[in-house]
Amino acid sequence: SSGINAEWPLRPGLNLQKADLDGINDDLMKVDWNQLSELCKPDEDGSLLAELIRLTVLQVCYIHAPVKEAPKVDKRPKVSRSRRILHRKRKKLKGRLNCMKHSNCTPESIVKLENELALLAFEIQTSISNELREREVKAVESMKKNPKYFFSYAKRFSKLKSNIGPLRNKDTGQLHYNPQQMADMLQKQYSSVFSDPNNPEKRNTMPHTVHSSDNISTIDFDEKDIIGAKKKKVPTATLR
Repeated sequence: SSGINAEWPLRPGLNLQKADLDGINDDLMKVDWNQLSELCKPDEDGSLLAELIRLTVLQVCYIHAPVKEAPKVDKRPKVSRSRRILHRKRKKLKGRLNCMKHSNCTPESIVKLENELALLAFEIQTSISNELREREVKAVESMKKNPKYFFSYAKRFSKLKSNIGPLRNKDTGQLHYNPQQMADMLQKQYSSVFSDPNNPEKRNTMPHTVHSSDNISTIDFDEKDIIGAKKKKVPTATLR
């Protein structure tokens, strides 16, 4: 039988689930309880013996049981139930899509499943935006009553990583969530706004620009004009 009385409350700092229960039982069996009882005399109500037994059991437990680790506090906001459902659906669809690509499925069914997955990713992105908007409104409303909450909320978004995608193809109207496809679409969009400087058919957008080799021949001035310009006082302002 175990030498531990289950009715005695043990300190919560001990992790008894990982304790060496056999070692605890062996050490308790080695204790001379009669000698401890003699040390507590005179003890009319037995309180001294009970306290000594409690300390003895606690000391043995500290020898054979590790201390509980402090629970890790997750500072990230909790994900709503609706978004967790969307994430589970996306995980299932990704598994189905992976199986279909490795089996003899028609390309139409694969494209259909990819479209469903892209729409689901768009719903998740919309859900995240709505939750962020609700938290922002809550933080602004609590600015007067609880400014600490507002500043802690603002500090959380001082460094924000924005996600890209899914992107819609303007020609086909199809949503793309593949990273390589989205990178190609963005590259095509960025390159369309720049012109090739080596293109011989490039259009001159500054036809009236004066080059450094051109000479000024339409303005006449002499030495008197220069002396008169020097004598003119240019108004200046002093910043204090």
